[in-house]
Amino acid sequence: MGWVAYEAAKDGILTGGGQFMSPDERRTKVAAGWQPYSLKLFDQHYSYQRLEPVSKVLGLVADMMEMYDKSADDEKFKILLASTAMFGNATISTTYLSGLASAFKAITDPARYAESWYEGYAASLIPKIIGQPTAMVDPFKREINGIVDAIQSQIPFLREKLMPQRDVWGEKKPNERLFGILPIATSKESHDKVKTEAARLELAIADVPKFVLESGPLSQREQRIELTPEQRDVMKEISGKFAMEILSPIVNASDWERIPDFAKAEVYKRVIEAARKKGRYDALPPEAAERQQMREKIIDEVNRQSETPGAKR
Repeated sequence: MGWVAYEAAKDGILTGGGQFMSPDERRTKVAAGWQPYSLKLFDQHYSYQRLEPVSKVLGLVADMMEMYDKSADDEKFKILLASTAMFGNATISTTYLSGLASAFKAITDPARYAESWYEGYAASLIPKIIGQPTAMVDPFKREINGIVDAIQSQIPFLREKLMPQRDVWGEKKPNERLFGILPIATSKESHDKVKTEAARLELAIADVPKFVLESGPLSQREQRIELTPEQRDVMKEISGKFAMEILSPIVNASDWERIPDFAKAEVYKRVIEAARKKGRYDALPPEAAERQQMREKIIDEVNRQSETPGAKR
């Protein structure tokens, strides 16, 4: 089984957990149809995480192959140590240990994991006989921002009121399952060249920020305007689709293949930066109440500093 898994992982048929990718690179690959711990048949990914005990062997071998691909020749000696971490990751990713693993992460690193653990615990308060069918019939994955959202995501008719999850190109993430009802997540690989090229170039496309900064005589924390879930959704949709609109004719042009990869990556970077500016403008235009309040705050601070004896002018 291990040998078959090795050959499958080497040929790209078997995927690991993506733990050697950065979070931004992972988002780019997911947007192109990649799915962790899955078996790729033709252009469809099928999760094997629930196929215990086979999944542990498959996951470990696939993680090993991912590590080989990301490691330089002089780093191969670290593989033995890293394989221990991979075995642990493959083990705690199983359904019956994921809750315990999440709780341990929340205790050891509360700044990063406590909020997600609370959300998961809150969602578990709703009986599975209600929560699972509710999630299964929803065609899209949903954004969870806090405990209330986590509970709402398990309740019929209320789940649909949550913001949909969007990929880096502004498209809603489908909530696909095998035959529509089985608890096996599936993901179809994209044939859109903009997405596949971004994944091939291993681009790390960051998620949209939770804050917008206004320049002024304030500390960085005081300059921040927090975006609401609705505003972030607008920014994701507008910036992602605008980037696709610009990149599509460029990437599909006949001379694209003549451009070196480093220049292709730079093209993506500049287009995405410009698209994010447009998305931010649409989500929080200059006349928005939040910006008006921030301007008043900055003016008050400027006036205070100008009235202070010895203040720099």
